[in-house]
Amino acid sequence: MIFTLVATLLMSKYGYICSMNDELSHLDAAIAASPSAVLYMQRARLLWQLQRHAAAISDYEKAAALAGPDSPAATALRHARDIMNFYHKDLYNP
Repeated sequence: MIFTLVATLLMSKYGYICSMNDELSHLDAAIAASPSAVLYMQRARLLWQLQRHAAAISDYEKAAALAGPDSPAATALRHARDIMNFYHKDLYNP
């Protein structure tokens, strides 16, 4: 049911997916109305694509707290932290 609500929010009146910033604002509104692990995961994925990694990790943490330690949210949080902690002295790491 939540997925259907989010999918409906993300569709424009012409049936096309809104821009990423519009999608983000719709997810913000949906989370404000009814926070859930699914919504936090969707917003975290979108924030990651927008290169807003700190905000994405924060949403992954919230989703993992709601869904539990064995959830896909917890796995995504571990992966995001691994990516951010990667360091190799022979490669350029900004």
